[in-house]
Amino acid sequence: MKNEKIWYELDAFAKTYSSIISEGRTTCFRLSVLFSENVDLIILEKVVILLEEKYPFYNSELKKGIFWNYLQQKKTHFMIEEEKTYPCTDIQKDNPLRIIYFNNKLSIEIAHFLTDGKGAMLFFQDLIEEYTEKKYFSKNIRNENFENKRIIVENNGKSEDKNKFKIKNKDLVNDKNLKKMIDFPKMIGSKIKNFENKSFLENKKKILKKNEEIFGNYDEENNVKENKYVDLYEKYMRKVSKETTIKSAFHLPMKILEKGQYHITTGEIYIDDLKMESKKHKTTIGKYLLAVYFKILLDRYSSAKNPIVIGVPVDLRRIFEEKTYRNFFINITPSIDASLGAYSLSEIITYLDNYFALKITKKEFYKSIYKAMNPMRNIVIKSVPYLVKRIFFPFIFDYYGERGYTTGFSNLGVFKIEKKYEKYLKGFRFLPPPSKRCKIKMGVISDSKKVYINFGNLTANYDIERDFFVYLRKRGIRSKIITNYF
Repeated sequence: MKNEKIWYELDAFAKTYSSIISEGRTTCFRLSVLFSENVDLIILEKVVILLEEKYPFYNSELKKGIFWNYLQQKKTHFMIEEEKTYPCTDIQKDNPLRIIYFNNKLSIEIAHFLTDGKGAMLFFQDLIEEYTEKKYFSKNIRNENFENKRIIVENNGKSEDKNKFKIKNKDLVNDKNLKKMIDFPKMIGSKIKNFENKSFLENKKKILKKNEEIFGNYDEENNVKENKYVDLYEKYMRKVSKETTIKSAFHLPMKILEKGQYHITTGEIYIDDLKMESKKHKTTIGKYLLAVYFKILLDRYSSAKNPIVIGVPVDLRRIFEEKTYRNFFINITPSIDASLGAYSLSEIITYLDNYFALKITKKEFYKSIYKAMNPMRNIVIKSVPYLVKRIFFPFIFDYYGERGYTTGFSNLGVFKIEKKYEKYLKGFRFLPPPSKRCKIKMGVISDSKKVYINFGNLTANYDIERDFFVYLRKRGIRSKIITNYF
């Protein structure tokens, strides 16, 4: 039906993340790609429209329910805007996925109540590949005609028509006094109407076919619920003994900056250099970087009275052999007690080898899922109105969650892209969500040639980042450093 409202229930992690949003804890993370040329906004807009039908769940807005938040599919399009401020410092509940451009950099910022890093990578991969295909491999893309497309005057920056697609490109109209909007075809439910463009339809079929190869066929006529949107935490909930966690970890003794500031330091390292060094220690690149991070923290804070704990998200899709666009991860928490004395890098790697072998199993994750799901199934908590939950949930999250972390380390692995597109890309970025309790977090992402190490920091102190890259450099691993500190 034309006015039908499509809504989605939040998964267990999403319920928590949507209830703890604040200025210092946005739960928002970022993925970025650097192109060889500046972003073409006209092409980008057409690609975004194309992707909306494949990802209706992401084109949602957060709504307050009586007992829990929920997501409702929007009738408007994904937001596209030029970057103007610090990354990951603001999340808009009516636009939990934003597409941001600046010169040759294209980014998405996405709320954690929508999905996790791996889920976001699926969307971002399609966005990059479709954009690159249209820009470099499609002829006369700028001459493609969309029915009903026209430029109109925006009324004081606000349009009465919610089906309009807002853009911020000064070059589209010669009259500088005009504020611009493009009237794209209206969306009814998740269907795009009034498109007769052959190229668009061909690209749409290609994307949907690719989607079917990954997730199987979807019976639209019978409105069958797609597996990619199933709450997998609910599916794998088992009543088992709860996982024990450290009550309080060591926390970095640094003063947090004024709200809205998020300092980023990125190191670009050739993957062959890290492979060579990792092989010396008979470990993987990801585990080697985690061990170095531990080493830096242990050496700098050797007098810490509480254990140094690093929260490490693990993608459960590969563990349970599932495909989903929603959250499906669990944090594991390797910890080392600095009071026991100095640790060599080899000792740390040995500890991580044993810890990972014990923790990364289905049986252990059943415990973790039960721990995450148990509060959501509690009758008392379920019956409390959301307005009350919103008051005490940040304290619960802090006490049972981030209080037990010193920092975070998130490794998304290799960002796979079709080989024919690689020459048009100059690198990637992955910024974890800021956290007032953890203060500094580390995000890692790679391509076929380089590893991109990204530190997100809510303080003005960058000693840890400096120590980390100096440690690598002393071992012959050179890096190109990019930062927004200055």
